[in-house]
Order: sequence, then C-alpha cells, then structure tokens
Amino acid sequence: MTLKSILELSAKETLSDYVTAIAWSPMGNTLAAASGSGEVRLLKNFVSLSLCQPTG
Repeated sequence: MTLKSILELSAKETLSDYVTAIAWSPMGNTLAAASGSGEVRLLKNFVSLSLCQPTG
C-alpha cells in the first residue's frame, strides 16, 4: 500500500518578517499576506506581486 499526497505545492513565497494577516479571495485564486515589517504581497493565479515594500 502506498500513500498518495492529497496536497501539491503549486507556489512558494516568502515575506521579510512574520505574517500578521492573510486574506483569500472569494473565488479562491488570490491570496494577500502582510508581514510585521509592513510588507504586503499578493499571490494571484500563482503570480506574486509586491503591493508594499517592507518598511522595517
């Protein structure tokens, strides 16, 4: 018997500091994440976009 993974890594992003907030879009194709340094990143259809650079 072999185990089959039910999850597959499709995208990987990192923030400059710890995560303070995340939000999913209702359609499920967009994720926004904010960090402790003020950075905000958007991941839409597996394409990453920086909305705000870290301010420290």
